[in-house]
Amino acid sequence: MDRDEKNVQSMVQTLNFLRKNVLNVSDVARTKKLTEILNSFAGTKSEEIFIVQNSKSKDAQGALIDIDYLLELLKYKAMFDDNLEDTANEMLIQTIQQRKGLVATKTLGEVADQFNVSWEEITEAKGRVEID
Repeated sequence: MDRDEKNVQSMVQTLNFLRKNVLNVSDVARTKKLTEILNSFAGTKSEEIFIVQNSKSKDAQGALIDIDYLLELLKYKAMFDDNLEDTANEMLIQTIQQRKGLVATKTLGEVADQFNVSWEEITEAKGRVEID
């Protein structure tokens, strides 16, 4: 399957999701749609996610998701976060080891300015950082 076919397939899937799974809050309130969705979650883990939005406010939206599926997603997120932190720490240690013995070419103030870090943040972090 070439790239254009994949893009078309992706757009079709997105449009199908929008048509079926994005609901207006007033439609949900006036019909039995909410009950139907909740009943579809009963008895088995469903991977379907429904978006409910208020047409009067673009920021007023939420998701209806099977609780078992939500718990599974939260476990994945926790594993990802842990793995990301471990990977970042390993990369930091590797970078420090590679730079060990090198002479700094910038002052701490220049680095702080470059990364928009305040002296207060540096002082706070100093107490949390373990230096060998």
